[in-house]
Amino acid sequence: MTFMSKPAGEAAVDLRALLNTELEAYRSAGTILLSGAPVMVPSKLAIPLAHAVHDLAAHAAKHGVLAARDGLLWIGWLRENGSFALRWEESRASGGRKRSEKGFETGLRRLVEGQLVGQLERIADATGLTLLIRVPLPPMAANADDHDDPEIGSGASDALACEGRLAAR
Repeated sequence: MTFMSKPAGEAAVDLRALLNTELEAYRSAGTILLSGAPVMVPSKLAIPLAHAVHDLAAHAAKHGVLAARDGLLWIGWLRENGSFALRWEESRASGGRKRSEKGFETGLRRLVEGQLVGQLERIADATGLTLLIRVPLPPMAANADDHDDPEIGSGASDALACEGRLAAR
């Protein structure tokens, strides 16, 4: 069962839990790494975000790194200035075949910019594809206190690692 098919009702959803739920079916397809401090996503944003992650994962499984033995999918995020930034980075050691992104990217852009009222940036090179998604958070979610959870980790080291990767682009 994906996040999109679960009944609504929570005021906010943990971003890591949302990602884990949507990526569960693809765990055996390749290496998937998640890195980021706790971010609570308001339920009105969680469904379209889950839809975007689901579409990205399905596309990666068919055309991207989750279809390659040496593929690596790294998803990092951080909360910044009343929004959160999510970096979806597909890479493979052997490079890969060129794939058409136009139709897929158009639908993803509509979802991110329309339903999430966010921004989508695409960076492609010979070794992979990187997408940067920035989504504004409502004031309550943007100011929520961080929490420590054994499954999530302390968040501080994840946030620094993510920040370094985001800055390196």
